[in-house]
Amino acid sequence: MNKREKTILEREDFESWKELKGFKDDDGDLFHKIFKWIPPKILPEDLTKEEFEKNLQTKEGVELFRKLSDK
Repeated sequence: MNKREKTILEREDFESWKELKGFKDDDGDLFHKIFKWIPPKILPEDLTKEEFEKNLQTKEGVELFRKLSDK
């Protein structure tokens, strides 16, 4: 395998990793350590602005929003 082929395979692997938001064998939560999650700009329909802001202040709330946005 030459350098060009290796680079192409590495790029494809990286794109798969991004699409899957990490591989199962990654140590810890590597994907989310590298890519910072950005909260949604549009409020979820079932939350008030106050509930949304309150959830953004807690680790559990952020995890909930991140899981919902990954779907």
